[in-house]
Amino acid sequence: MAAEMDMREGALPSADPRLRLLEVLRTGGRPYAVVQLADASELTPATVRYHLARLERDGLVRREPERPTGRGRPRLVYRLTAGTEGFGPGAAVVPEPGVYRGFTRALAEAATDRSAADPRTAARAAGRAWARRVMADGKVEPGDGTAQDRAIAVATRAGFRPLPDGPEGGVGQVRFRECPVLDVALQFPHIVCMIHEGRLDELCGSAVDVRIRPFCAPGVCAAEFHNVSVAEKADAVGDSAG
Repeated sequence: MAAEMDMREGALPSADPRLRLLEVLRTGGRPYAVVQLADASELTPATVRYHLARLERDGLVRREPERPTGRGRPRLVYRLTAGTEGFGPGAAVVPEPGVYRGFTRALAEAATDRSAADPRTAARAAGRAWARRVMADGKVEPGDGTAQDRAIAVATRAGFRPLPDGPEGGVGQVRFRECPVLDVALQFPHIVCMIHEGRLDELCGSAVDVRIRPFCAPGVCAAEFHNVSVAEKADAVGDSAG
C-alpha cells in the first residue's frame, strides 16, 4: 500500500502573505522597503522578509538599493521584476467556463489517489485524466496541429496567456506569463504544476514528453517539449503512474 500522501509537501504556511505583497507592489507602482511593505500589507517585518525571500527566489521580485537622499548607506527596497505584472491577483486572467471546475476535479482526484507513490505522481495522473475528459468532450482533437499548437490552444483557453518560444538546445518551449491559479500554485507547486504538466503531456500525444519548469525566469513558467519515441513515452507514463 502506498504511503499516506502529504499534500502540503513543500508548502508555505499560507499563500496569502505573498499574494498580498505582490498586490502592494503592483498597485503601488514603486519600490517598497520592508517596513513600508509591512505597514501596507499588515504583516510583521519578519514575515515580510520571509516571503520576500521566496518571491525573490522565484523571480517575482527583485531588491535594489534605494536612491540616496543624504548621508549613510541606502536601504534596500523591493520592486516587481519585468513581466511579473501578469503573475498576481490583479492580473486580467479570464479562463473559459469549465476550467476551474476541471482543475478542482483534478485537484480532488490527486488528493484522494492513494495508489500513487507520491503527490507529484498523483497530480500528474489527475492532469492526464483531465485531458482525456477534454478530448472526449471534443474540445481538443489529439491530432490538431503540433504538440506546441495544442498546448498553446489549451493554455490560452485556461487563461495562462502562452507565448511560443524558439527551440533551446533542440527543445521546443512555450512560456506562460499568467496563471489563473497562482495563489494555489505558489503554495502547492508540486501539485498544481504537475496537474498542468500531466494535462499537457496527455494532450500532446505519444511522441512528445512535456515538462513544466515553474518560475524558470522572472514572472515566467515554461513547458518544454521533448521529442521521444512511442516506447519511451509509454515507459515515461508507466513510471509516472507508479
